[in-house]
Amino acid sequence: MFYEETYIAGLYGIGILDFQYYFLFSLVIIPFQVIVDVFFLNMKEWYVQIPLHDYLDYLKFRFFARKTHWKGYEGFRNTSIKRNLQSLDQLCFSSQFYFVMTIYVSGMSQVVLGL
Repeated sequence: MFYEETYIAGLYGIGILDFQYYFLFSLVIIPFQVIVDVFFLNMKEWYVQIPLHDYLDYLKFRFFARKTHWKGYEGFRNTSIKRNLQSLDQLCFSSQFYFVMTIYVSGMSQVVLGL
């Protein structure tokens, strides 16, 4: 779809028919890549001995048990982590965190396009 417009595949010497095989391969590899990613995440969790899944469950609990509507307004700071990461931890990787990151990335993209 957009083979001629992007010129990227042509720069690498990939023909139109070959590009279809690349696309199909990228679709077929998705479930296998997910399995490999889960395996490596568990292996790294075991090797470094940091319970990442437990931490994410704790963040989910903290988000749903919040005292204020906006998670960033709470005064509680997790002092067990580094000071520069406490504001990131306070938003608990919640929908509010992704909303703030979307606003930030959109603003930075507009700055880059404006320049």
